[in-house]
Amino acid sequence: MAWLKSLDQQRPKPISNKRLANIQTVVRQALAAALDQHLVDINPLGAFTYSRKISVRVEEVNVCELLTKAPVDPFSSEEQAQILALADPQMRNYLKFAFWTGLRTSELVALTWSDIDWDAGVVKVWKAMTREANGKVETTKTVSGRRQVKLLPPAVAALNAQKEHTDKAHKAIFHDPRTGKRWAGHGKIYDVWQVIMRKANKLHGIRYRNPYQTRHTYASMMLSAGEPPMWVSKQMGHADQTMIYRVYGRWMPEADRGAGLRAVAMFDTKE
Repeated sequence: MAWLKSLDQQRPKPISNKRLANIQTVVRQALAAALDQHLVDINPLGAFTYSRKISVRVEEVNVCELLTKAPVDPFSSEEQAQILALADPQMRNYLKFAFWTGLRTSELVALTWSDIDWDAGVVKVWKAMTREANGKVETTKTVSGRRQVKLLPPAVAALNAQKEHTDKAHKAIFHDPRTGKRWAGHGKIYDVWQVIMRKANKLHGIRYRNPYQTRHTYASMMLSAGEPPMWVSKQMGHADQTMIYRVYGRWMPEADRGAGLRAVAMFDTKE
């Protein structure tokens, strides 16, 4: 943390949180490789990310709440429905697909219709478009990031609804509804997202969270419903289950409300 904080010295403007995250990714991946080769016993950066606390364009009360919230703060089913109702059709399709696939923003904006395998019922995730790429599509940074994500019914519904808007273009699935062109990266998504969240706060009292929480929402829904952690980990593009247990562990104890009772029925002597 001290080293990351020192990177701003002698710079005209602070390094962005996105760039800080990219720097940490290099170290995290190196440690993950060392862990795989049994050179170290643990990856201390496995579930750690340093970022600055940055204010956002929302009401002051929500900014204060945002800065003190835990990194993982998923949306409830009711909040999801309220947010989707406030979005225009294309953004609604984008957000619904995000909630039900857990894809990263950079992966979502890079998707093309050819990435959808309708017969197999999966979306092939192998590329991303980051802010630093300046509108260019790149392959994902890790092998685990290249994956096939199962298309659950709500995600399929979002795609079918999006067909009338972009299917004829045979290229990017999700477009910026303001320009009619594919999203250029994170920045424009944030602009539209903040407008929706301000409305959601005013009408429904929904506190502000950033768009990445759609990914956290997916993970919490899957784990709370009792889906296998290993499966969820692979769907999200994690190298192993470490991230799932460390970041989303609090949703797992309730995943099976009957946990432990089978053992009681089998082994309890009832004395």
